[in-house]
Amino acid sequence: MLLLGTSFTALTHWYGRYLMEALLPLYHFTIHHVDSRIDISSLIITWFQGQQFVQFEGLVSHPFFIGEQYYFIENARLISSRIPLDYALQPVVIFFTLVLAWPADVFKKQYQAYFYRISFGAPLILILMLLDFPMQFIYMLWANLEKALNVTGDAHGLLLYWSDFLNGGGLIMLSIAISVMAIGISSKWMSSSIHD
Repeated sequence: MLLLGTSFTALTHWYGRYLMEALLPLYHFTIHHVDSRIDISSLIITWFQGQQFVQFEGLVSHPFFIGEQYYFIENARLISSRIPLDYALQPVVIFFTLVLAWPADVFKKQYQAYFYRISFGAPLILILMLLDFPMQFIYMLWANLEKALNVTGDAHGLLLYWSDFLNGGGLIMLSIAISVMAIGISSKWMSSSIHD
C-alpha cells in the first residue's frame, strides 16, 4: 500500500495538472451556481515558488450583505486565492491507493473487483472534489473581501465551518470513507452475483 500511495502521489505531482485542467470547466460551473454574486475572472493552474497551484480570481460586482451592512461596490473588486494542486488531488490519491491495494484475491476475476470499486467510488470522489475545492475558493474570496473592506461578518455563511472541517482532516476522512464504501459495495455486489 505504501508503494502504491507513493507512486500515485508522484504521478499526481507531475501529471496531475492534466487531470485538473480537464476538471476546470466543472469547477467553473460549480462556483458559478453555488454563489452567483461572483463573476469568475480566471481559473487556471499556475506555478508559484516552485509549486503548482490552482489559482482563482473572482469579481464581486453585485450587492451583498456582511452582517446587517449592505454593500454595493461600483468598481468591481478583484479577489484572488490559490490552493496547492497536490492538496486538490488528495482525494484521488487516497481513493486509488485504497481500492487498488485492498486484496481482491477472494474473487476469481480480480480485475472485475477493481472495476466495480472504481465504478462505485469514482463518481463520489468527483462530487467530494466539487464540494471541496470550489467551496473553499468561495470562502477564501469572501474572507479576503471582508479583510479588504476592514469589516467583520459572515458573508460566506457556513462555508467557514465546511472549510475548517476539510482542512482539519475532513477531506482525508471523507476520501477514506468513500474508498471503504466502494470496496464494501463492490464486494457485496460480486458476492451476490456468485451466489446467484
